[in-house]
Amino acid sequence: MSPNKSNIKKEREGSAGSFRSFLYLLRHGKLAWWLIILGEAVSLGAGSVALQFTNRMSDLVAGDFSMPTLYRFIWMTALYAVFTGLSNVMMTVAMTKSVQRLRTVLWDRMMHMKLSSKAAKKASEMVSAINADATLSMQYIIMSLIGIPAAVYFVVMAAVQAAQMSTRFLIPIFCLVPVYILYALFVGRWNQRTNHTVRVRIGGLTGFLSERLRSLDLLKAYGAEEEEKRRGAETAEKLYKENVRLRVINTVTTVYILLFDSVSVVMAILFGSSMIRTGTLRPTEWANFFLLLPMVNNMLRSASGMWVNVCGGVGFTSRIAELLKTPEEAGGTKEAPDCGTLLAEHVSFSYDGKEVLYDISLSIPEGKTTAIVGRSGSGKTTILNLLEGFYQPDSGRILYAGTDISEYSLSSYRRRIAYVQQDSGMFSGTIREALLYGIDRQVSDEEIIAALEKVQVYEDIAAFPGGLDARVAIWGGSLSGGQKQKLVIAREILRGTGTILLDEPTASLDISARKAVFFAVREAFRGKTLVTVTHELQMIRDADVIIMVDQGRVLAQGSHEELMEHCSAYRELVLECAYEEEVEGR
Repeated sequence: MSPNKSNIKKEREGSAGSFRSFLYLLRHGKLAWWLIILGEAVSLGAGSVALQFTNRMSDLVAGDFSMPTLYRFIWMTALYAVFTGLSNVMMTVAMTKSVQRLRTVLWDRMMHMKLSSKAAKKASEMVSAINADATLSMQYIIMSLIGIPAAVYFVVMAAVQAAQMSTRFLIPIFCLVPVYILYALFVGRWNQRTNHTVRVRIGGLTGFLSERLRSLDLLKAYGAEEEEKRRGAETAEKLYKENVRLRVINTVTTVYILLFDSVSVVMAILFGSSMIRTGTLRPTEWANFFLLLPMVNNMLRSASGMWVNVCGGVGFTSRIAELLKTPEEAGGTKEAPDCGTLLAEHVSFSYDGKEVLYDISLSIPEGKTTAIVGRSGSGKTTILNLLEGFYQPDSGRILYAGTDISEYSLSSYRRRIAYVQQDSGMFSGTIREALLYGIDRQVSDEEIIAALEKVQVYEDIAAFPGGLDARVAIWGGSLSGGQKQKLVIAREILRGTGTILLDEPTASLDISARKAVFFAVREAFRGKTLVTVTHELQMIRDADVIIMVDQGRVLAQGSHEELMEHCSAYRELVLECAYEEEVEGR
């Protein structure tokens, strides 16, 4: 078997046990249960009215056109229409409300999920889970919860009504029941596996497209358009093949249903006509059964079709359940103080089983500037992520103001510690909204302008049409890398936190802009706890404390002079940085 076919087989087999995901969604998806119960009650009422409706219609079929019969028929028709319409309305409302509640739960879970979780690492693929999967899964769940009990109730009551006319009428009903049970089991299983694979393919295609469209400049720069076209076509082809399988299932289902629609009518005619000829059945009873058996067939078909959809919906629910099961960040209840010394004590950490930090210990003094330096891949950014609480150490602990950060509430702790990443994100909106994001106090235009002037970007913003109210494209695409980084630093100035973590804050800037931003950062955060990962030589030299990291270990900690004297790895790094700055300055 080829590797590709083997992977497809594994995907389909992986859905076999996903009914547990379906049940998990029932328990944790916060369905609109009161609407579902009300919808079930109305549907049961509609079934009872439908049974009476056949009685009234059978009188007309048998030739009774008396006024009382006509009045009863008109009244029963109106009542049947009202109950049927009300049942559909209740089902629609229950679906819509349940979808809204499920999406709220999913969004809440995504906001609080651990960044180390599998779902967080493939967030782009979860877009379709929140949109299409949530809608379809709730549609199938609500239809089955409301429709299947009502259909079963109707079939049972119809069998009782048929038996009152003649026990022989139970034969065709009992013949239809196992036929639809077998149909529900086999077609449902087929539908389940195929739908699961289709959702996986759709998620993969969504992730592929969002990643490539965000990086069009990159693939064009490498002349990779044809290669990406080929890969996109392959991804779409896989989805196409699974959709064909789904259409085959639907075609088989349609043929099966049409066949037994005809069979139910033929059975009603044969049984009724034979009993009328023998004188064991009155024409009125035959008319009643002739109308009743197709309705029984329709209800069995509806119930089995809902079950098939439920099985298909299991494929939709598997990824939703994966999101719902994603572990959330855990924090304590203590309120974090405004400032304090940061300590790491014998901390080890690994990404996906690969160890990145090995038993590191370091101290970041309150109110001082600390530079974390080292070559690429040495673990500097990982240290900042741990200090921010994005990840938890495998062993050891991180202290803030003498308390393990796991004892603080995450929102309280993160309000005290700002984090400017190397590629800082920025949502679409206005410049003002970007600057005030995450700030829960009133900020005047004067404060905003002062912060922009500190990082020397106010003139750029003032030149934009609309100034502070100029629109920013998604991902900050309408800004240069330097402008975006300066705005993010200005935002942290406005937040006014006591501790700020900077990951290569001047990486996107040219040498002159780097010096300007370095000066702005130094002045804006003077007297505060400033931790920076940087290759900027001036920022390193001016730091009160320097931590030298290499291959996941802390080699030394001290002042610039101390490390130049006692740490050869630090001396080599400083010489490299000095050479790079000299070359850039030419």
